[in-house]
Amino acid sequence: MNNNLDFLKVIRIIDENRLSFFTSNELAEIIGVETKSIQNYLETLANNELIIRVEKGKYCRTYMKDRLVIGSKLIRGGVVSYQTALIHHELIQDNSNKVFIASDHQKNNKSLFGYQFRFIKISSHKYFGFYEEENRNGEFRVTDPEKTILDCFDLPQYATSYEKLISIFGGIHFDEEKLIEYGLKMQNLSVLKRLAYLSEQLHVPGYHKFKKTVENLTNDKYTLLNPSGPDIGPFHTKWKIRDNMNQSMAQ
Repeated sequence: MNNNLDFLKVIRIIDENRLSFFTSNELAEIIGVETKSIQNYLETLANNELIIRVEKGKYCRTYMKDRLVIGSKLIRGGVVSYQTALIHHELIQDNSNKVFIASDHQKNNKSLFGYQFRFIKISSHKYFGFYEEENRNGEFRVTDPEKTILDCFDLPQYATSYEKLISIFGGIHFDEEKLIEYGLKMQNLSVLKRLAYLSEQLHVPGYHKFKKTVENLTNDKYTLLNPSGPDIGPFHTKWKIRDNMNQSMAQ
């Protein structure tokens, strides 16, 4: 089949299969040839600006600038997460050019098409809670709202301001069962304690089972409400939380 290939046929196959972002291995499998036999075709198409060489072995169409699709495909197992997932779920409004992608693999950050792709390697036990979504440019993985809010409280440096995170949690009703299930799988008791404390202080309706579960897990170690804040503020014995942010919350 390789002898019958030409540049027009390769680009036609890319079009017919709606390959907005693809690897040379994926395209070779579709055509039914070895990867090395189409490499020269792809490089020529890229040199003639019919496709864009994103990095070695990865290409996209010239019209393709979708940060979610590209970001999730730049790394094996990539998932749109943290601040970018908050924006996607319309939990915050932000015009940031940073795109946060979580994966259980390692990759250096990359600037592309005016975006800064930040790749966050997470432990395998935190790699869950996402689903496949599709738009006109292709498919991508994204964390669901419950995993997103837990991830952001777990690693707030990749989210938004901590005050805004608290406001999101206080103003949006998240699935209580998922918060419990996901929180336990993430193995971060501090996050669960913070959310249980906040749900009580902010008088968030519901979360009765969530708070009961966390209360039964709470140990004697005190946790700062804001992990990056100073070690000050009142102690709350029920949740073993030291409120180092707004002391009026407890009043």
